[in-house]
Amino acid sequence: MLTISIPRPILEGMFDECERFREEETGGRLLGFYSWKRTDLHIDVRAVLPAGPKARRSSVSFFQDGEYQEQLFRGVEKRYPDIRHLGNWHTHHCNGLRTLSQGDCETYRKNVNSPNHAQDFFYALLITHGTPNEAMRYAIKHFIFVRHGNHFTEVPASQVNTASSKILQL
Repeated sequence: MLTISIPRPILEGMFDECERFREEETGGRLLGFYSWKRTDLHIDVRAVLPAGPKARRSSVSFFQDGEYQEQLFRGVEKRYPDIRHLGNWHTHHCNGLRTLSQGDCETYRKNVNSPNHAQDFFYALLITHGTPNEAMRYAIKHFIFVRHGNHFTEVPASQVNTASSKILQL
């Protein structure tokens, strides 16, 4: 079984980014911890790294400032030696695409199979569109890519907990 914990305040910060970049995709890196016992994987998101000052955005693409994020991550890692880069989040809120693009899938497969990626999985959180009449301001989808696999799995909302976990102060 696959479960994910991501604190509601972290999601609210992502939603704020959507409103800051209404006409462009945006995103960041997901940091936290995980446990993998037999076939049970639990992902515990505790922090997010921003996109960075050299991030490039358009209505149909988003490229993070990897050098900036790497520098930030190394600082966080000194403070929290067990922290992991679990994956990335980004948005399609501005363009109507309600799933990962082909480019997203290619990038995430490349990431999970990189020798520089420490885990055998890569977690991708996608914000798809605004939902002003629902409990959440935006609709979210969660995906897991596994090392050496050609496909990905969408994680049902019933397996995502937004009420637990503490946020790390970075």
